[in-house]
Amino acid sequence: MGDAALSVGCASQTVGVADFKRAMRSLVSGVTIVTTGRGDSRKGLVASAVCSVSVDPPLLLVCVNKEASSHDPLLANGCFCVNVLGRSHAELVRPFSRQSAAHERFTRGRWETLVTGSPALAEAPANFDCRIRDSMSAATHTIILGEVQAIRMNAGREPLVYGFGSLGHYTPLPGEAS
Repeated sequence: MGDAALSVGCASQTVGVADFKRAMRSLVSGVTIVTTGRGDSRKGLVASAVCSVSVDPPLLLVCVNKEASSHDPLLANGCFCVNVLGRSHAELVRPFSRQSAAHERFTRGRWETLVTGSPALAEAPANFDCRIRDSMSAATHTIILGEVQAIRMNAGREPLVYGFGSLGHYTPLPGEAS
């Protein structure tokens, strides 16, 4: 199907930024810290726009704001690590989401490396160490496709989630299999 076939019957209207942000708050997501670099050149940012794309090969999609101080170094380095935050990592969100607290970013938690050399939070529920396979500009953000080079998991760590403008935790429904 071409673009013309897909757009038949689809009306167009501009949605306000404030309304879009308010509606997006109802989309609960996991909280991650995306890191890159080595030594004094380590960079990182909080990202909730992370999802799987493919299992064979294993690919992740990460959306990064072009204004983020980590944006350009991440693309230049060609690799990154997605660190899934656990419930006990809420104190890491502020330094990794605010430029004014950037000097605190790697002072908390135990940071190691996996295959790519990007910082990996040792006690994270999961780390996805990736090399950049592709990227695409999308308005205010860059969509980055990462090919997973290594995975580390820490079983039993409860993930941190973000929804309705607040951090929280995941609670399974009664009777659901884990």
